[in-house]
Amino acid sequence: TVSPSKVDYMVAAGVALMDNDNDTHIIIGRDGEDAPHSKINASGDITIEAKLTENMDGKFKGWLGAQALAGSISKEAKLSVSGAVAYLGSEANTDILIHEGAEIKSSGADSKIKINAQDKSKLAIRAGNAQGSKGNKNAVGVSIAIIWADNNVIVQTMPNVVIEAGTVDVTATKLKVDKDDFTNQVSWSNLVTKDNKDGKTGLI
Repeated sequence: TVSPSKVDYMVAAGVALMDNDNDTHIIIGRDGEDAPHSKINASGDITIEAKLTENMDGKFKGWLGAQALAGSISKEAKLSVSGAVAYLGSEANTDILIHEGAEIKSSGADSKIKINAQDKSKLAIRAGNAQGSKGNKNAVGVSIAIIWADNNVIVQTMPNVVIEAGTVDVTATKLKVDKDDFTNQVSWSNLVTKDNKDGKTGLI
């Protein structure tokens, strides 16, 4: 909010909301007494993987999940108020389910079976506000950022499942996100958002 003259009140608000409800499922076999048992046999290695990522691909490695900014500039105001709220909610599920009676076999002493469910999600947000004036009498600024996450990573085998190989590796992992997973995507060409067509985005 910008006012080049004196005003009584200045108010600026920014709100950003993001809700992720992504699911990645692998199901081997079918449930029920009459369902046929699944059989997977191979002479070489067998790999079964369910992978979930959020804000980790392409240009999204450099962006936040949500960003709310609010600012007000005036010559003079009796009261200036600015507030920004950013919220990101994530309820993602990554799971592998192997139904009862299923068989997964790899022949050979050096054979390997790898069953892996993994989640690598970047849940990052920002909320900020700024005020500028030559003579504001009173000013209040509030920024709130909230992340709510309930992501599940599960590998589940039902009764009477057979998994045979020289080496069997079963894992369910929430992978760490660190600074190496961020890339800078900001340049003068994308600093300002002109429109949202064709996936064009910017910070302002």
